[in-house]
Amino acid sequence: MVAIAGPRLEAGRRANPFKSSRRTCGLKRRPSGPTQLPGKAARRENAISPAAFSAVFASNAAGLISSSQLSARLVTRTGPRPLLLVGLGVAAAGGLALVTVAVTGAPLPFLLAALFATMASIGFVGPNATALALQEHGEQAGTASALVGLGTFVTGALAAPLTGLVGGSGALPLAVVMAAFALAALAASLLTRPRRLALA
Repeated sequence: MVAIAGPRLEAGRRANPFKSSRRTCGLKRRPSGPTQLPGKAARRENAISPAAFSAVFASNAAGLISSSQLSARLVTRTGPRPLLLVGLGVAAAGGLALVTVAVTGAPLPFLLAALFATMASIGFVGPNATALALQEHGEQAGTASALVGLGTFVTGALAAPLTGLVGGSGALPLAVVMAAFALAALAASLLTRPRRLALA
């Protein structure tokens, strides 16, 4: 059985990269049973089967792909900045909803809805943020693109250990970090002076 819980180190055992990455995401293995999603406040567990977990994963992936395709269709009409702000707004709202669900122990459908919204928002954020970041660096597009990719990996590397610094158990550390990064990105975008992007 797979259970969502707070990160935990097991002393006296040799580190396993797969197990370590699983703990970073708040996952741990148990001998048997369905996937568990503990709620902090209510001290109860919402269980879903491995098949249902796979369906949730697939639905989030479908939401990401669908939103990116929708963004590609709309960008020639609106430009990338409005779509970026919409995506960041949805991400921030989804992150705050995740925090609320984790703190209150709300039913599982609320958690899944918040996760879906947060994942789907990436389809609006990623492509448009990259286009805006590269628009002033056409002659150095390769270098600029490499720096954008480097920034993504560095941010991810910094975000992972932050979940261990957040108090609480279950989904709360992940929710707090996700909400904090989404709100920071939204604030940075709102404070940035918009520039006109020439569309092909």
